Amino acid sequence: MKKNNLKFKINSCFLALILVSFCVSGKASAAEIFFEPQEINSATNHIEKVEIFLQTSDNEDVNAFEINIEYPFEFLKLKEWSNGNSIINLWIKEPKNNNGIFSFQGIIPGGYNDNEKGLLMTLYFESRKEGIAKIKIKNDSQILLNDSLGTPAKKSLSLAIINVKTPEKKEPPKDKPSLDFTENIPPEPFAPIISRANEMYGGNYFLIFSTQDKNSGINYYEISEGEDPFRIAQSPYLLRNQRLDEDIRIRAVDKAGNERMEIVPAKQAKKIEKQKTVELELILFTMLLLIILVFFAKYLYNKVKKIKQT
Repeated sequence: MKKNNLKFKINSCFLALILVSFCVSGKASAAEIFFEPQEINSATNHIEKVEIFLQTSDNEDVNAFEINIEYPFEFLKLKEWSNGNSIINLWIKEPKNNNGIFSFQGIIPGGYNDNEKGLLMTLYFESRKEGIAKIKIKNDSQILLNDSLGTPAKKSLSLAIINVKTPEKKEPPKDKPSLDFTENIPPEPFAPIISRANEMYGGNYFLIFSTQDKNSGINYYEISEGEDPFRIAQSPYLLRNQRLDEDIRIRAVDKAGNERMEIVPAKQAKKIEKQKTVELELILFTMLLLIILVFFAKYLYNKVKKIKQT
């Protein structure tokens, strides 16, 4: 429970921080989230591509999303997803799939206000069983206005339908469905940030990182500290080495297997530690100086008082 509460605090604090940092004022009416195509006729064991779009009007400006999508697990299996070409720039919560519920949280710094539809996510469903499969955006999904307050926007939600049928036996067998992302462009460069706060991880150092891949989309991140092997990681990441005296390597890997490596050198990390130490020393020195001044003032006061009495 404590871990979940901490994760919620981290997500909430990080979202609030970015919303305040990037928002500009804007008015809003209703934002529409919809699927394309809205209806598909499919055969069992086939993979179908469904895209999720955002449509805004002239007078609305939005910048944050929490999207929860429900699909019938008995009829469909979510084989893959991609955030390639998404208008979302930063991911507060990495996309997660859990047996019939697919969810993600992200923001667009500076807001989004465009008459053209904007791609949020691409989903690839495998048809499992004959029937009518309805893909819905749940009512608890949220779109936030770009008004520096995180005000929920009015929203219009639609659904998609996949009609799954068993192919007739006389039809020739078809190739087994596959998902191959073929491109050789790595994720975009990014700048990881070392930070710490009393409210998170007990005041220990953590790493914040995020990037984009406009083609196949980001698959996962890996982190290595010093000579340690790479391990799968998510932002924010609690650093194992709190001394910050080793290089930190962050690797972003897209769906096609292309990589982008960024390094936080130990020298740069130590500068942060040194800066924190200097700040602490200044605080302690200031407190000591104040104590000395108080005692000196008290001494002068008592001395003057004695002189007056004599």
